[in-house]
Amino acid sequence: MMTSAMKPPDEDQPGWSSAVEAKVRVWDQVRRELRWRLIRALSLSLCYLLAAFAVGAYLLQATGSLLDEDFLDSLPGTVSPEQLISFLLVAYAIAAVVLLALMSFCFLTLFDRLPAGLQPVAAILPSFGSATSSLSLSAFWSSFYRSVTKAQPYETAFETASRELTNPAMRKWASLGALWISKGHGLEEVFVYAPLSDCSTRAAAALLKSNRDPERVAEVVERAASGSHQLAYSRVLRTSRVIFATGILGSAIVSLFALSGVIYLTYDLIRGLYWW
Repeated sequence: MMTSAMKPPDEDQPGWSSAVEAKVRVWDQVRRELRWRLIRALSLSLCYLLAAFAVGAYLLQATGSLLDEDFLDSLPGTVSPEQLISFLLVAYAIAAVVLLALMSFCFLTLFDRLPAGLQPVAAILPSFGSATSSLSLSAFWSSFYRSVTKAQPYETAFETASRELTNPAMRKWASLGALWISKGHGLEEVFVYAPLSDCSTRAAAALLKSNRDPERVAEVVERAASGSHQLAYSRVLRTSRVIFATGILGSAIVSLFALSGVIYLTYDLIRGLYWW
């Protein structure tokens, strides 16, 4: 099996390399914009939720300071305001810590700072995992497409991708892919073992299984790169909406939880005044 790509038929045409580089730059810009969209959605959701936690904790403490413990102590079976407020504040603190941990995990995933061993965990996150996986895969296809259209050997293309990619799992796989190609394995075999996979990877593996002609490879890689960026675009748009809606809904729930505590404390205060 040949391990290097032949010169594509259009390479000698004027402007061929410029067209390829322009296409790759457009893909790079698309990924940056999509990543920024996810960052903005996560940041806004985090701000909304933290603001809801802060306002809720302030309302609980302010309401508790208005209560006279002597009133409530005279009511049998009534929970003291200190106990109720302490319980609610502890629940808020635990929820805030969980929120910060989850958001930190999401930001680390988005910036490709997670260890390779944690990538499967990030990939199973609803909506967000598929969006970040698509971004990492599209980055690989963009790098691989540039190398293939420059008639570089496939082994060199994988080595180049392993240097350019920021996702640890994809970098490790690209490095191993170069080793597998040097040992005579086909591209379709390498694509099958990609740590992050979507329809573009599976389609490329299926198409190259029966036809390994270098010109066919360049065509398949271009289609895979274009398809992966389109898929990443649709997934990121959907995910950013989901994250933003979740932040709004979550902040409303947190505020409602605090309001319920305030209403309960105020009700006990009124009962205490009436009983007294």
